[in-house]
Amino acid sequence: MCDTACDNWYGAMASSSVLQGLHSEPVTVLRLVLDDLVERLPGVNGRRKWMVGALIAVHHALLRAGEQVTPLRLDSLQPYITQSGDTTALHGWIETGPPASEVTEMLASARLSSVPDETWELYATRADISSRTTLWEAAVESIAPVTTLTAIASAGIADAALANAGQELIRATNTRARLRALDIFDTLPRNQKTAASLEPALEQWLSDARISEGRFVYELILRHHSALTRPAVTRMKRVIPTWFEKVRGNLPRPAEDQLRSLGYLRTPPKKRRKRRGRS
Repeated sequence: MCDTACDNWYGAMASSSVLQGLHSEPVTVLRLVLDDLVERLPGVNGRRKWMVGALIAVHHALLRAGEQVTPLRLDSLQPYITQSGDTTALHGWIETGPPASEVTEMLASARLSSVPDETWELYATRADISSRTTLWEAAVESIAPVTTLTAIASAGIADAALANAGQELIRATNTRARLRALDIFDTLPRNQKTAASLEPALEQWLSDARISEGRFVYELILRHHSALTRPAVTRMKRVIPTWFEKVRGNLPRPAEDQLRSLGYLRTPPKKRRKRRGRS
């Protein structure tokens, strides 16, 4: 317990009924308050809502100060959330980065998409990569909106999940499945790791040169060109001219100019004008 220091702090907060100015409190005070709140929480009755809010606010203040904080245990918070339906506390707790297993248990039957994207973005910065990956895969399985997937994956997911997302593009057997696979793939951060998981699929499609896949492949090239590895770009430059001639009928009009501007197609030489002889 932190005795007088905590009691004074609680008194000031309770009198204003607003948890403000925590960023100005020294980390040592915040740590004392956090420890004391965790001890008091199980026995709090009438002031439980305020106490939970204060506890989560202190967590956030410490995290903003760059401190390592263990998220509040599920068993100490779940009874309150279940009984009260306090979504503000629920979202604030998720933002502290608890394990994926506890998040899914706390949400129970609620969809991952019921949590705001801003909350998932904060979660992504504070949770470990294993938890981010688990929740991203759960969101894919539940056909969550792409905004939810993008927010959860915003700080990156495991390499195995990246590779699998790339393979799903190849495994898709019809247009609808392929577009869904593309939507899912596009929720991943656009960086070299993501692009590397795409490269095998891209090179296969370029080699197959199916006109029905032309526009789909073209869109992938435009979206991920800047992150593709140099060896992959070099290999693609060799096959794209042939691929383009085979599928150009299924591409938008600006495609040729855009592929040329990216260096995949050569600019045709200018025709020399014949000089007229003097009369």
